[in-house]
Amino acid sequence: MQGYYIHYKGRIPIGVSKKIDMILKEFSKFSDIEEIDLTPSKCSICRSVLAFLPFINIKRNYKKAYEHMEKHNPDYIYIRRTTADKGFMNFIKNIRKTYPSCKIIVEIMSYPYDKEEFFNIIYWPYYFKEIINRKKYKLYIDKFITYTEDCNIFGVDTIKTLNGITVDNIVPVSYKKNEYSGINLIAVAGMYKFHGYERLIYGLHDYSGDGNKRKVFLHFVGDGPELSKYKKLAKCFHLENQIIFYGKKYGKELDDIYNGMDIAISSLGLYKLGFNMSSSLKLNEYLAKGLPIVVAGDTAALTGKKSMYYLQLENDKSPVDINVIVNFYDKIYMGSKERKDIVNDIRQLAYKTVDMSITLSKIRDYIVE
Repeated sequence: MQGYYIHYKGRIPIGVSKKIDMILKEFSKFSDIEEIDLTPSKCSICRSVLAFLPFINIKRNYKKAYEHMEKHNPDYIYIRRTTADKGFMNFIKNIRKTYPSCKIIVEIMSYPYDKEEFFNIIYWPYYFKEIINRKKYKLYIDKFITYTEDCNIFGVDTIKTLNGITVDNIVPVSYKKNEYSGINLIAVAGMYKFHGYERLIYGLHDYSGDGNKRKVFLHFVGDGPELSKYKKLAKCFHLENQIIFYGKKYGKELDDIYNGMDIAISSLGLYKLGFNMSSSLKLNEYLAKGLPIVVAGDTAALTGKKSMYYLQLENDKSPVDINVIVNFYDKIYMGSKERKDIVNDIRQLAYKTVDMSITLSKIRDYIVE
C-alpha cells in the first residue's frame, strides 16, 4: 500500500514538524509513506504579493507531487489542510480523476477556523480565496479529519479523533528543587491572543495583593505577539520576581525547565475564538511529561474521563483564582503519593488517550479497510 503525506510550509513551526514526523512513523507501520512538501524552493517577492489577489493562485510545487505519484500510484493521500485556492482545488481534482480508487483525506487542525486563521486583516485576501473554493471540497475529498464533534464539514463526512503525540518521544519530568521555592506553574506556547495568559497574571496580582503566604511562580517559555503585553503587566504589577520569561527553549534546556515545575497551564483564551474545546498538541505534551494540567473550558483528550490531574476553569476573560490552583496542587502533591508515581499515573493517562497509536487508529482502519 502506498500513501503520501502532503503539506504546505508544515515544517516551519517546530511543533507541527514534530507532529508530521510522528504521523509518518505511525503510517509506516501499515503502508509505504512518502512526505511531499508543496513549498516551492524559490518564490519572488512580487509573486508572493500577487498571491494575495483573490484569483491568483498561491505558488505551490504541485509538479513535484505529480512526479512522485507517477512513480508509485497512491492508494491514499493525507493532506494537512491549507488555504483553498483554485490551484489547490485543481490539484485534488486531478488526483481524483487520475487515481479514482485513491482515498483523499484532509486533516482540519481546528474548526471553524475562519476567525483563527483570517483574524488579521493582512490575511483577508486569502479568506476570499477560501470561501470561493472550499464549496468544491465535497466533489473530491473522501474524509475530513477533525478534532471536533462535527460529523460533516462542507458536505464531507468526517473521522473524529484527537490531536495525538508519540508519548515515548516525550521525556518525563524528573522533579528537582529550584530557586523558586513555592508552587511553579509553566506555560510553553507561541504567546498568541488565544492563549489568554493575561488572566493568569491578573489572578496572581489579586492573589498576592490579598496577603496570601503561599508563593506562586509563573514560568513562560516561548515568544510571540502577546509576550510584550505579558511583560508589561508583570512590570506594572511589580511581579517580576514571580513571573519568569525564558524566551524560546528547546531540547535539554526546555527539559531542565520542566523538571522544576508542578503544574502546566494550557490555553486560557479560547473564548476569543469562539471555542470551548481544546485539542491542543501542547496540552497532550504536558500529559506525556507527567504534569497535571489546567485548562479553560473543555479538553478533547479528557472529555468524559474522571481524573484528579486536570483542572477546568471558566472559559472567559475573568482573572484566574489562584487559590483554586493552590488547592488543586495540594490535592495532588500533599497526599501520600510520591512524585514519581504521580508522573507515571499521568503518563499512563497520556498513553490511553493521546498516543498516536490510539488517535490514528480510526484513520488507519479507514485506509486499510
